[in-house]
Amino acid sequence: MLSESALYLSLAGIAAAMCLILFIVEMVFPIIKKSRRITLSLLLLFVISIRFFVTDNVYIITDNNQWKKYYLLIPTQMQIENGHYTFLAPKIDWYPHYWIINNGMQTAYFESVAYGMNDHKIDRIKIESYQLLAIKEINYFFEPPPRRLNSLLPIKYVGWLYR
Repeated sequence: MLSESALYLSLAGIAAAMCLILFIVEMVFPIIKKSRRITLSLLLLFVISIRFFVTDNVYIITDNNQWKKYYLLIPTQMQIENGHYTFLAPKIDWYPHYWIINNGMQTAYFESVAYGMNDHKIDRIKIESYQLLAIKEINYFFEPPPRRLNSLLPIKYVGWLYR
């Protein structure tokens, strides 16, 4: 798992290395220079696709209502505070995946609130201590979501984590 800054630094390093390799190849083979823009665009698209299609978001919450966000690129085995291990593997899909690890003794709750169509639909999930949970999306950490939400979509789903 990588922190947000480590992920973006590594992606920037990969992009810089790819550009350097492309520059060296263009110096050796001058005919390739005509396709330089297309190649750089494809490289940039590749690096961006790593961030949006390969990485999962992992949120680790503690008893003092603190949370840390990590990105999951490769399968990882993580030790939680009670001594047990949990195994996380990224899923390649069109939408991002979110994982919550309750790394504390207190129980946490996750609610998915639907705004729109004049009704408030709420789904509540209990996250026991030292439990791993896969969710769709999370927007609010340990603070209540707004009572009203303006959106261009007819229905807007918001994830809320609290104790």
